[in-house]
Amino acid sequence: MSTAYEKQRAANIARNAELLSSLGIQQAPIVPLAAPSKARGGSKKRKKAPAAPREPTRKSARLTTADGAYTEPSGIDPEPDEPRGSLLRQMPAVEIPDADDVEYDPSFVAPAPTRDDDGTLRFETGYEHFTPNLIPREIFEQGAFGGTAFRPYFSRVGKRQLDPDYDEFDSLADLEASLLTSEEYEPSRNKYGVKAGQSLEDWEKSGWIRAPDYRGWIQWYCRFYAGRRSSDDDRQIRRWLGVCGARGRFKRSLVKKIATSGGDVDDDTIAPVLRQTLHHWAYRLTAADYAANLA
Repeated sequence: MSTAYEKQRAANIARNAELLSSLGIQQAPIVPLAAPSKARGGSKKRKKAPAAPREPTRKSARLTTADGAYTEPSGIDPEPDEPRGSLLRQMPAVEIPDADDVEYDPSFVAPAPTRDDDGTLRFETGYEHFTPNLIPREIFEQGAFGGTAFRPYFSRVGKRQLDPDYDEFDSLADLEASLLTSEEYEPSRNKYGVKAGQSLEDWEKSGWIRAPDYRGWIQWYCRFYAGRRSSDDDRQIRRWLGVCGARGRFKRSLVKKIATSGGDVDDDTIAPVLRQTLHHWAYRLTAADYAANLA
């Protein structure tokens, strides 16, 4: 004798079959539910092995913009989306330092990078794969982070108040304060006039901040450009490669949008959020890189 559940299920199947038929869709064969079988040797449950912890925790918070582009936290780990065979995958795995375990020698200053005609920076041997084309002054002078990169801020990683501390970088000393220390994020201060990325609070929650660079990627880059070398350099450079390296995903996304629109590389109205994100990562798309990524 059929139970009430089985009668209801049969009625649902018949109704769904009728709906599919009216839509011109062929119904897949219905596989009857198998009765649960009793395990031999009692009902002892098998314990699952605990999952290995991942470092750092990845949190996606994509924001849809008016131009249809997606922006993700500037602190997001780009490595999983990097194509096979790329420079990022060819690099050996690196040990990620703990938040309070970054080491550096304050007495050592690396030589200043050289610069190609198109602006590409060339650092010393060992960092040939790191090729941004914007120096820190250009990033801020043209407009980045809504003017908040060096604002007063209480660091939850450092457990202390951070005052505006960009004065350690001589090249930034004479810039207008509103480009660096504004307490409120203002998109109009950015080069492309749009908001891109997440806040420093979000980066902290995602586990991307390492001492002593409590302000994140941009503070690390300013110090790296100034000659400091630390045990966190490989991690930061791997992140840069995944965003705007030879096959970085944000670079590829921008190239695709330009190609799809039939526009020009220098048309700032095409995907301004992507352009602003790349700008935060010390990169602007060049005609040569555009052509290389179309291949």
